[in-house]
Amino acid sequence: MPTIDLLFEYMNYFDKEANELLGSYGDGQNSIDSRLAKLPPEARQYLHGIFMDMIDKYPRH
Repeated sequence: MPTIDLLFEYMNYFDKEANELLGSYGDGQNSIDSRLAKLPPEARQYLHGIFMDMIDKYPRH
């Protein structure tokens, strides 16, 4: 099962950002940012906190 750790490893290996690897680029309608923007403010804040926590806890070698 894919994990956020695997996504970060792919990002590092391919030197690409998540939207490119996930195929969420082009017209910008399906990017992570555009999808977050469609959510209510409480949901955006909640997910932002989760993402920041994941980034802070990601092991840096």
